[in-house]
Amino acid sequence: MRLKHITTIALSIFTALSFAQQYNIEASSQYEKGHPNEVHHIAFQTAYGFSTYGYLDNVFMDNTKEITITKYDQELKAFDTYKFNLPKLGNRAADLLKVIELENKLVFISKSMDKAKAAHEVYAQVYNNETGVVEDTKTLASIAIEKLSKSGFFQVSISPDNTKIGILANLPFVKKTKEKIKVWVYDSNLNELWKANHTLEFDSERAYDETLLVSNSTEAFILKKQDYHKKTATAHLLKINSSTIDVSLISKSDFKPRDVKLISTGINDVLLGFYWDGKKPAVQMNTTPGDDTQGVFMYDLDSNKITAQHKWNAQGNTNDLKSLKIVDTKVFADDIYILGEKQLTDSEFKPNSTELKYSHTFGPAILINLNVDGTLKKMNFIFDSKVFQDEQKEKGSFYMLETVDGLRLFYNKNSFTISSYYAEDKVTYPTLSAKRPSGSTLYPHLIPHSVTPVSNHNMIYFISKYDSNYWFHRVTW
Repeated sequence: MRLKHITTIALSIFTALSFAQQYNIEASSQYEKGHPNEVHHIAFQTAYGFSTYGYLDNVFMDNTKEITITKYDQELKAFDTYKFNLPKLGNRAADLLKVIELENKLVFISKSMDKAKAAHEVYAQVYNNETGVVEDTKTLASIAIEKLSKSGFFQVSISPDNTKIGILANLPFVKKTKEKIKVWVYDSNLNELWKANHTLEFDSERAYDETLLVSNSTEAFILKKQDYHKKTATAHLLKINSSTIDVSLISKSDFKPRDVKLISTGINDVLLGFYWDGKKPAVQMNTTPGDDTQGVFMYDLDSNKITAQHKWNAQGNTNDLKSLKIVDTKVFADDIYILGEKQLTDSEFKPNSTELKYSHTFGPAILINLNVDGTLKKMNFIFDSKVFQDEQKEKGSFYMLETVDGLRLFYNKNSFTISSYYAEDKVTYPTLSAKRPSGSTLYPHLIPHSVTPVSNHNMIYFISKYDSNYWFHRVTW
């Protein structure tokens, strides 16, 4: 996104004042969750309402796992609800892996395993928003197992345009053999496009550090990291299609990829991510705050080479940029934006209890602007850092909104915050407030993962919380 060229200071001031954006926020009635670990996402958003889908996150329940879909009208009031269960294998309900949001459908991807049936499987259930009907469950992938402790692993990846579903199965560990994998690729209508079985050149392991990625053009990639706790760490990129597999060593003495994401620039497919120089491989728990990260990189998947490698140069303590996760990426014309954030989770037993307490660290963060050819244009260090306990983690992280006149970051600082980047306009927004049934006004926090824009409208929806109370909001500008 290129900034407009303004020739005089007076004109710059006039433009900023004339095009200041005023955010208007409306709030729904207060509601409470049925369980602290209940998660709600907003979908099917229009100017006239939206729907939510909800489920229990990280709750041990073998027999039943329920999905609830609720529709809301223009006044942010619920008027219809649908419920269904994730599938079972034997008596064990499946675990939710991914939800794919399409124009009029939600695709719920889940997995389960059963010793008696000697199987580990991946399923898809499609909810149709127009009919309110959930289609029959479809099995997308299955591998044979002998016992639950050696059941292999599944990963699911979605292409950047949401039209392809990739599934990777690491077959169960077998001593003194080579790693065996299966890969399936489906379209968004759950038609199988291709599948493949491969025996790799790497030894079979009880666990792997691998990331599956799938492109818009149906190719599958695996970033395989080995010995990342040693100075001999290596990373290979596996390129897989229906008939072949190519394996390339992409790590170097001063380059080891960390978190990565596959994007399409409109010209080609690339990997974006963060890297580490390999000098300090070990993480010392409780003394070292996360995995070292030295910069950002771009890897061209067509030419199989690194096209950009940039060390941190933003103002701020970039030594704190450890264990970075890619929060989001945006591609606009010739510009690529990458938002990365330090994210760590620690746990300890509660006093006199066998129950664990979790601490979730979010921040600091960095916003990077690259040209599509990999040229570095700008790095912005975002100092804010927060630690949230247990289910309060939903208040952490960011939402990045792309508008015609810049990027907006929605997050919680001391309170609800909108920050503007790569823009000329002045952003003004009211304090986020909501009312309790008693009529008292309070100032809740944003749940960043809930922010959902409405296409072709200057409008977003999101959820806020205060203690155990929640509200839906509509924001217009």
